[in-house]
Amino acid sequence: VIQVLQDTATSIVSLGGASWIDTGLSINITPKYSNSKILVMLKQYFTFRTTTNAERQAEFRVLRDSSTQVGWQRINQWDQDNSTNAYHGKLAGYDLMDSPGTTNQINYHVEMYLSGSAADLYANHDGALSTLVAMEIKQ
Repeated sequence: VIQVLQDTATSIVSLGGASWIDTGLSINITPKYSNSKILVMLKQYFTFRTTTNAERQAEFRVLRDSSTQVGWQRINQWDQDNSTNAYHGKLAGYDLMDSPGTTNQINYHVEMYLSGSAADLYANHDGALSTLVAMEIKQ
C-alpha cells in the first residue's frame, strides 16, 4: 500500500427528483505509479422518505474525475402501507478496484439518484457518518 486517503460526510444532502447530485464525498489522489491500482471503498448512509406504496430506487455511483463511472449500486424500497412520511434508513456500500493508468491527480466522488416521485432521498441523514476511502496499491 502506497497511500491511503479518506473523506467523511455528516451534512445532510437532500434529493426530491430524478437527477444525479453529489452526496458530499470526494477525494483527490495523485498516484505515485501509472500502473497502480486504486481500491475505492464507499460506505454511504442514506434515508428514503416515501409517500407511496410503489417501488422507488436509490442509485449511488462513484465517478473518477467528471465522467468515468467506476462503481454503481441500486437499492430498492417498497413501502406496503402507503403511509405518509415513512422513513427508511439504509447503507450503500461497496469496494471496487480501479486502474486509472496515470500519475496525474484524479478525483473520486459519489453521486446519488432517485427514481420516481412521491419520495425523497437524504444522504448523511441525521448526521450519520458516510465515508469514502481511496487506497493506492503498487502492482
